[in-house]
Amino acid sequence: MSFSGLADYLSSLLKTRLLGTGLLDPVNDAIVTVNGGDSSLFDLSSGVAQFSDSFTNMDNPTSVEVSFNSFSAQTLTNLATNSVTFLYLNGAGSLIQSTTLKTGEDLRDFVGLAIIEHSDNTIINNISGFTPVSLNNPIMSLADLSGAMGAINAASGGQNVISGNSGTLSLDKAQGEWYYHSINSRNSNKIQNIIQSGALVAPSMLIGWTVTDASAGKFVNSTTITAGLYDDGTAVQADALPQGTMTNNQWLNMRVFYVVDSHQLAVQYGQVLYGSSAAAVNAVPTEVFTVIPALAGTTPIATITMRGAATDLSDSGDASIRQAIPPRAVFQ
Repeated sequence: MSFSGLADYLSSLLKTRLLGTGLLDPVNDAIVTVNGGDSSLFDLSSGVAQFSDSFTNMDNPTSVEVSFNSFSAQTLTNLATNSVTFLYLNGAGSLIQSTTLKTGEDLRDFVGLAIIEHSDNTIINNISGFTPVSLNNPIMSLADLSGAMGAINAASGGQNVISGNSGTLSLDKAQGEWYYHSINSRNSNKIQNIIQSGALVAPSMLIGWTVTDASAGKFVNSTTITAGLYDDGTAVQADALPQGTMTNNQWLNMRVFYVVDSHQLAVQYGQVLYGSSAAAVNAVPTEVFTVIPALAGTTPIATITMRGAATDLSDSGDASIRQAIPPRAVFQ
């Protein structure tokens, strides 16, 4: 084999066995934005994706580059019926919309582009960067591990500690860092796996609960948690809040999640009521808690044990907050 032939072979081997499936330039390719003329629609810039197959025939891995043109004024299929849409690109260069997060196995055949939030079922409220690169074979194993464990709270950059905002039913988050495979590839090709997470003070949060007519659940945007309510399993998408009501001295456990790539807190209402704070805290490891599927790709970060008549999440008489154990957390 000539030197040039060996170079071509090694180049092909690297491309198919290591580079895998994903955007070739995630910093600049395939950026999803809200359409300028209609905020219920979205646009996508052009780009190039690579789809590698080193698993159908491991002795003959293949790789195909797919160039795709920009997409304009695209309709969200489930705008009126779900709160979140996960957007992907397939090997034919077509857009795929999903109401649930695709698995690691799927990411051999699809490239993740964006998470589109439409919590009011009318317009697009937010678009967050999605992990746009999924590398194959030995490196893909790292992607699988990262996906299974969730984002890791990197203590070296701060603890991302959740606390009650003084005098309100809002939350604060301390600054920190997160590790998640390719999470920072939209911003830097040099530091792809660590992302900075600045402090948040009473931010707008995704507040969610289960609903009977959409498996992905319901979300609203709010800076505060409405006290005195719980998820009793009867709400529908049209309801602005969960339908269960609490007495003043009943308690429930709410889970706090972090959407790492969009730097956003999400809170899900608890589904079981308790007669005291101690009873609620003791029940956390074993209580039934159905996590909304749309939160499957997020990172559990804390538990709030909250009183029905709470007015101040920093007051121990109204609430107690315990940090989750990273990486894919055990709630405490």
